[in-house]
Amino acid sequence: MILNLDITKKINTTIILNIIFIIYALFFIVDSALERICIYLATIIWILEGSFKKKFNQLLQQKIILLYFGIIILFIISLTFLSNSISNGFWDNKYLNGYQYIFSKNITYFLMAIYISTSMKKEFITPVFIAYIIQSLYISLYSYFIYFGLLKGNSEDPVHFVHHIFFSIILTLAFFTSIYLYKKVKKKYLQIILFFVSLMFLINLFIIGGRLGQVALLFTILILFYYYMIIYKKEPFIKIFIPIIGIIIFIIIAYDVSNNFKERVNKGVSDIKKVEVYSDFSTSWGTRIGFDIVNTKLLLSSPKKFLFGYGMGNSKRTIKNFIEKNDQNKLTLLQHNHVHNQFFQIWIDGGFLALILYIWIYIELLRLNTKINDKLLIISFASVFLVYSMGDIIYHRGKILGLFVLFIGLFLAINKYLEREKDR
Repeated sequence: MILNLDITKKINTTIILNIIFIIYALFFIVDSALERICIYLATIIWILEGSFKKKFNQLLQQKIILLYFGIIILFIISLTFLSNSISNGFWDNKYLNGYQYIFSKNITYFLMAIYISTSMKKEFITPVFIAYIIQSLYISLYSYFIYFGLLKGNSEDPVHFVHHIFFSIILTLAFFTSIYLYKKVKKKYLQIILFFVSLMFLINLFIIGGRLGQVALLFTILILFYYYMIIYKKEPFIKIFIPIIGIIIFIIIAYDVSNNFKERVNKGVSDIKKVEVYSDFSTSWGTRIGFDIVNTKLLLSSPKKFLFGYGMGNSKRTIKNFIEKNDQNKLTLLQHNHVHNQFFQIWIDGGFLALILYIWIYIELLRLNTKINDKLLIISFASVFLVYSMGDIIYHRGKILGLFVLFIGLFLAINKYLEREKDR
């Protein structure tokens, strides 16, 4: 009787935990407070769920989790032993020092990936993906309402809940996830709904100002095209090529129809010209180019900086001193709280090894044992986030980190169940 009660208790805590995962996927973008509450509740329920030996053995087998925490350890080492200060790094003013930033942002948010990867029930995986699509659809509809003047907001940049850069990534990933679910569901009416939902995400992507998402979309389509060419060698070339041509035609039409898209493209070209002609780094693209130039010069200036970065607590002051001494036309860069490039940010904060570990995470993702449909979504996710990493960062933004850990956890859960099936 006691055994039966224990089993029932374990099943109930697991189900509750999986319900929390669904709630998290439904609200982590639109409600930061609820996102945090879900993480805290999941922590309590995950502890009550028990089975720690099984969980920790599983975590030790998942290289992605270990690689992520390897980066965190390098951050702490950099902050503790390689920094003269613990408070002159690149993070928001709300964090008193680097330790508070690391534990409040980098570690706390990633806990959800651990909980999902170890405690996600197989039958809850698809509902969590659907929950993410529902949340993305809500944000997208809100954007459409602003664009058409049905809600208050800026119709030239119709974004409400998040910054337009992150919103473009949400839409891009939601587009590929909708296609993933379209192939997964069997009922015709669900496929029709998902087709129109994916079309809504695609159109919305070209009426907002997030150029990183648009670049990520194009890059990912090319990567998937290349992957299809390798996997499906017997498929008629035209069958694979038609969707690519369709997307290109869509983009050309979007440039003619969407004033927002046209203006953002033209502005990007103008930003680059300002850098080339006037050495003006105060624009959106100019900021990214300026930080890339400064960090390249600094990292190559000595073997110590190349290998160990600047010391996480010294990073902002290091760049400030360099610009003031050598390149004062880039002083506008110092108003930003990150360097607009995840690869450089990890490198300067954790050293070259941290950069290698970050890239290794994506390699391990692509190596996961999954079915073809899951593999295509993993490729899409990795491609989108690698492009995003070239123009923005993951660690400073709680919502983009929330998106990152949600998909990492889901992919690891999918891999876990396939490995179990293979072992039988």
